[in-house]
Amino acid sequence: LGPRPARSIWTLSVRCGDARRPAGPPFAAMSVTGTVKSYNPFKGFGFLTQSDGQEVFVHVSDCNGMAPTQSDSLTFEVELDPKSGKLKATNVQGCTGSAEAAKGGGKGKGKGW
Repeated sequence: LGPRPARSIWTLSVRCGDARRPAGPPFAAMSVTGTVKSYNPFKGFGFLTQSDGQEVFVHVSDCNGMAPTQSDSLTFEVELDPKSGKLKATNVQGCTGSAEAAKGGGKGKGKGW
């Protein structure tokens, strides 16, 4: 089986009553404002709260070379992540933290013991 078209995933989540997305046509990117609710600099991701109260995932790679810090006021675009089917922030502006600190301190050996 190949990947499903994005529209069928959208239809499935709306039929199942997924409260994370409004009912209607597939989600299009839009620019919004919000604040940093939580952010883990060691893992490089966190959550933003939009001005309407809805939470959105954010990854440091979408922050234009900076990292969000707690309570930063940000402007960003909200998109539907085709891989997870959830909302994510992209083109995030207004971060005040250093992206270097967000890289963590692991050695990257991957041995797991």
